[in-house]
Amino acid sequence: MGWQNDDVVVAAVVVVQGPGGGEFVYDAAGNLRSANVGQVTTDPLQGITCQQGFSTFNGHGAVINLLSTSKGAFYQYADTGTNVQGGLVLAIAVTGGTDPVNGSTYIAGGNLIDPVFGDFLEVVGARIRFFVGVTITNPGSVRIQAAPANNQNPYLGIDAPEQGTGTHVQALMQGTSPDGTSLGQMLIGLVTTSGTLTPVTNAMLEVQGVSGATDPAIGIIVPAAGQSSLAVRATGDTSNRFRVSATGGVTGPSIAEGPGNATQDTFYGRIGAGLFGLKSTDLDIQTIGRGIRIAEGANARMGVATLAAGTVTIANSTVTANTRIDLMRQAAGGALGHLSSTRVAGTSFTIISSSNTETSTVAWILYEPG
Repeated sequence: MGWQNDDVVVAAVVVVQGPGGGEFVYDAAGNLRSANVGQVTTDPLQGITCQQGFSTFNGHGAVINLLSTSKGAFYQYADTGTNVQGGLVLAIAVTGGTDPVNGSTYIAGGNLIDPVFGDFLEVVGARIRFFVGVTITNPGSVRIQAAPANNQNPYLGIDAPEQGTGTHVQALMQGTSPDGTSLGQMLIGLVTTSGTLTPVTNAMLEVQGVSGATDPAIGIIVPAAGQSSLAVRATGDTSNRFRVSATGGVTGPSIAEGPGNATQDTFYGRIGAGLFGLKSTDLDIQTIGRGIRIAEGANARMGVATLAAGTVTIANSTVTANTRIDLMRQAAGGALGHLSSTRVAGTSFTIISSSNTETSTVAWILYEPG
């Protein structure tokens, strides 16, 4: 069967039997370094607990690796350099459970674990999930999904974690469908725990806003006023055709447009409180039948009034000392005269005819100098 020489045994077959039987390997100082046992037992020299399967030790009695036959899993533990057992740092298992050394919880797949905080990373196939040492109702994850059908898109998906509330932000980077009919695009939006975004348009980037949200679907924050927040140009352009800057008020309009082969030359946007302005720009209404519309009513900037005995006073709080008043007869009445006006800033203006018997209906428009 074999031969023995001092501490060396050479044999074709070695059989170890008994409830505590197994293979135990020690270093030169007599410290247990590995054990291969068929059931939980203790080693015969130091009385160290050995789990069912194959274990390696750090020389102080703490487990470093365990290939567990009872769990069908592999575990790795942090080496503290002492006899204090280190925490679980890696678990690879077909099914979830608790490790036999520390009782730490893990789930199916490959788990990379932070032994201090209890955070861990799970890898199952093409999916990576992230767990932290606090109550997370649904972990964050990164995954790859094959196209469900020939005309649908494969994608790389990123899901934010959920903690107490059953919704989270999801980003899908989609590839073109196998048959080429559905092009790739990027989707960003809010979904429920098991939800998956569905594109509404064919835009390269589609951001799906939240129903009832008061803030915009996209918000762009720049470090300082005057810096561009959005720009558009065509291939081959030397300058932006469209640019939005974080300006306005006294600094001028915030939107600029140009031809693409030169700097922008058309500027418009907010120039003051409740004031829209054009800078270095003319207004050209090129479609026949379109024009300018001004609302009429109390304190409006346009309206009609009927003279009585050649005069009429219109209450209007928007009138200023600089208001230009344009008068036009709409329907003649009585003896016509020359029309003029006076005003009381912030209160009213009066239309006066040089004929004290004129009863015409007069249209008026108020302008302010720019």
